[in-house]
Amino acid sequence: MSEQVVPIVPLIALGGGPGAGKSEMKEILTERLRHYGVNVWFIEEVATSLILNGIRPDVHGKYFQQMLAKIQIAHEDSQLSEARSALRRWSWKRIVAFVDRGLPDGAGYLAGDDVRAAFEHDILVGDSVLGLKMTMDDVFARYVANIHLVTAADGAPKAYMRFRKNNPARTETVKQAKYRDRRILAAWNDHPNVRVVKNVNERGKTISFEQKTEVVLGHIFDILGIQPGEKVSEIDLSVG
Repeated sequence: MSEQVVPIVPLIALGGGPGAGKSEMKEILTERLRHYGVNVWFIEEVATSLILNGIRPDVHGKYFQQMLAKIQIAHEDSQLSEARSALRRWSWKRIVAFVDRGLPDGAGYLAGDDVRAAFEHDILVGDSVLGLKMTMDDVFARYVANIHLVTAADGAPKAYMRFRKNNPARTETVKQAKYRDRRILAAWNDHPNVRVVKNVNERGKTISFEQKTEVVLGHIFDILGIQPGEKVSEIDLSVG
């Protein structure tokens, strides 16, 4: 019996600092990509669930990130398996998966000047049963790209304060959010495909949420090799 070919489901991380606008973009991204014949599979963030259950990065530190990483890997793998099944079951032509924060984002919440070294030592190797016994290259290989949405605190502070008011899991001040954003981005330094989406244009003027979303879509199209007006049959998502 011939070996079964497993459909490829590219996994793109949508990350960034707190209050960057990821959650609000999901419906728009799904609608626009489906217009090009691409089904979208969103893998929800794990961290917010832990925080709302009383396990917080500012209180439980390394243990929080160890638990988060272990749960997230299992969650991503399970969801990608389901996405591949859906691709076979319903004969979808194309599918792409997005995860709300890739694993390296957690490094931005660890202590130490070198966020990658801290993540590798405390989370991937670990000094407890929660150690994952992985390398950073193993982690990077899970994602074909990372789209880093800069926190609204950097460039659109009023929008950030509205976000914080509506999200009980987020307590960072504007200054803290900007600091966290920089550390999260630093964790992805050695990934080969990182796209940074700011809240200001080339002239330093604040852009709207709609404009920010269009920039994100442009990066997704580029990552997946989609050109405006291209026929679905011409699109090849077998990247990674």
